[in-house]
Amino acid sequence: LLPCVFSEEEEKLPVFSGGHFNLTGKAFKKAIKKHPLLLVGFAAASCKHCTNFESEYVKASNLLKGGKVPFARVDLDKDKHLALDLDITSLPCLKIYRNGKPFPYTGQHSGEDIEKFIEKQTMPAIRPVKSQERLIGWKTAADVTVIGFFASKDNEEDEYE
Repeated sequence: LLPCVFSEEEEKLPVFSGGHFNLTGKAFKKAIKKHPLLLVGFAAASCKHCTNFESEYVKASNLLKGGKVPFARVDLDKDKHLALDLDITSLPCLKIYRNGKPFPYTGQHSGEDIEKFIEKQTMPAIRPVKSQERLIGWKTAADVTVIGFFASKDNEEDEYE
């Protein structure tokens, strides 16, 4: 990735592979407010593990090119105070910001795993079950599964207030 910073005026920045853009401290705060979903990779050039992570992060962004979730990056060598403010204790670190609220990424740092994580984050919260096999698949794929039974999908009497 090439170094780039948001200016105070939020001018247009060069778009990197897969929609990557680099953020500084002030631009970071603006970006998490601007984007309903934003994946942020926190890394440092001085970190050996971050070098390997960078290539996987770019790979994931290329797999999801044109997707609903922009990828951003923060170089903590340049913005050390951000690591303290955001309670980042190890690098590399990935967090997804949903409406400005951070959620940690706890998966493997491979492009494919990051891609799967983003796909799950962008799935609808409610999905109709069309087969027993699908139900069993969802039930075994998650720690918690909530199932609702409704008379019809358009019946207002079934809605919870």
